[in-house]
Amino acid sequence: MRWKKSGGRGEPPEGSKFEDDRPCIHPGHHPPTQMVIPYGKKYRHVCPGCGKVTLVRMPFIHWA
Repeated sequence: MRWKKSGGRGEPPEGSKFEDDRPCIHPGHHPPTQMVIPYGKKYRHVCPGCGKVTLVRMPFIHWA
């Protein structure tokens, strides 16, 4: 197997690496529920355990 931007045969591109595929079990991993988010705003939640960033927005509702 050969990658185009590698230094040689069989080497992955720079910046590629293996990562752990373990789920985060921190109690604050998911954003809080039953929040009221103002129109036009979004809530940015960062998990204190793994650092995953989740953006939560109000769904767009079209009033006819």
